[in-house]
Amino acid sequence: MTYDYVSRMLSYVKSGSLEISYDSTPLVRIEAEKNQRMIDILSDVKEMLPIRNFIFKINKIKKISSNLSEDDITLVITEKGQPLAVLGENAKPGLFSRLFTGKNLEISKFKKKDKQ
Repeated sequence: MTYDYVSRMLSYVKSGSLEISYDSTPLVRIEAEKNQRMIDILSDVKEMLPIRNFIFKINKIKKISSNLSEDDITLVITEKGQPLAVLGENAKPGLFSRLFTGKNLEISKFKKKDKQ
């Protein structure tokens, strides 16, 4: 299965914004302007991805990042305005992370699970 549909969908959106809410609680805001797209996660993320799925998910994201780069599109993902990742054309991963994520995926921050 390829993940071209995600990068293609993002390439069709040229400008504008969309906010998704549930029960009057904002969840996600998506914005587009020129060749940059931004997804801002507005709600608290309570559970982290299980570690066994991490590699599989990274491989999917690497493919999406590569496709975005081919279309000269940059996707910025934030959580409450704080950068989490940059995918596509303007991603600048560090040398170490490039080994795992490739040249089109920059991970800005790893969120630690809150201690209770």
